[in-house]
Amino acid sequence: MASRPTQGALDLAWAINSPSLVDGSNVAPTPPIELDTIDQDHLGDFLRDHGPVHRVGRYFEQLIHYWLRHVRQVDVVATGLQLKDDKITVGEIDFLYRDEADTLVHCEASVKFFLCAPGSQPSEFPGPNARDNFEAKSTKLFDKQLLASVGRIADVGARHGLVKGLIFYHQDEAMISRPERLAEDHVRGRWLRAREVHTLGATDQSFAIAQKPQWLAPEVGAVMLSAAKIAETLSEHFAGPAHPVMLSARSNLDCTRSDTEVERLFVVPDHWPDLAPGHR
Repeated sequence: MASRPTQGALDLAWAINSPSLVDGSNVAPTPPIELDTIDQDHLGDFLRDHGPVHRVGRYFEQLIHYWLRHVRQVDVVATGLQLKDDKITVGEIDFLYRDEADTLVHCEASVKFFLCAPGSQPSEFPGPNARDNFEAKSTKLFDKQLLASVGRIADVGARHGLVKGLIFYHQDEAMISRPERLAEDHVRGRWLRAREVHTLGATDQSFAIAQKPQWLAPEVGAVMLSAAKIAETLSEHFAGPAHPVMLSARSNLDCTRSDTEVERLFVVPDHWPDLAPGHR
């Protein structure tokens, strides 16, 4: 009997196979990979050798590093390369590598999560931390970070943004005007306010609280809670100043399988996206 996939393998497959969050001519191609072609032990050793991480973005970068070096087997020239002008750091390159055609590629990789909130300012696509938003992050990546190598790194023949992630929509709210760089086929989730958590009890689903950095593929071995218990847990969490919570809704209590997730959710404070005093 084949062993179940490891969390790292599931996350790597998600990072590569999920649709791009952004659109445009300089979006990095990510040819799909098959889960059973991933050397799970080797990947596990690679992730352990690079140290434990809590930040979702840093974990995502480690997965992309492994994919470049050990799946695509391209020549990774540098990672996390700092750029300096007169000893002053002016930027950093996530990845510099020579692709299969021997083209030197500057690649910026990130994973992002935003919530569609019509009427919000300055953006209708703020992040769980409402100081962030899709337009600001995508503009920074394509118009600043990817251009940082211009005039500093010779022979760069391509500049690619590799961005994965989700956009969460409130209940059944229709799509509003899509930002210029947001891909049409982006992955979608649902968000709700703390005062709405009782509505989760109307389903026969079970729920896992997604702990960082496990915000990519559904977590294997996650602690599952019934709809009633998750509503109670979240009500207690949001009784005072609290951070948003990501949930993975499953069709049953078998959280060891990767195909049981039926929905990804974000629960935010009632005042979100306003940065109310005491809730920052």
